[in-house]
Amino acid sequence: MNGHTLHEPPASWRIALPHSAAAVPVARALVRTALAEREHTADSDTAELLTAELVANAVEHTAGGG
Repeated sequence: MNGHTLHEPPASWRIALPHSAAAVPVARALVRTALAEREHTADSDTAELLTAELVANAVEHTAGGG
């Protein structure tokens, strides 16, 4: 290392998703796009899969209506 540390500001995205299965591909696309914009694509397939599972579980196991 040359003594310089690069600090990127933390990334933050917010989106309102429908309380339905339609939310899953939208969330996956958001993660894919966000990682591509930050050039962090090495694990994007894993990140997309985890996002899909989390969103699907949230839709299945919670009541809708905000």
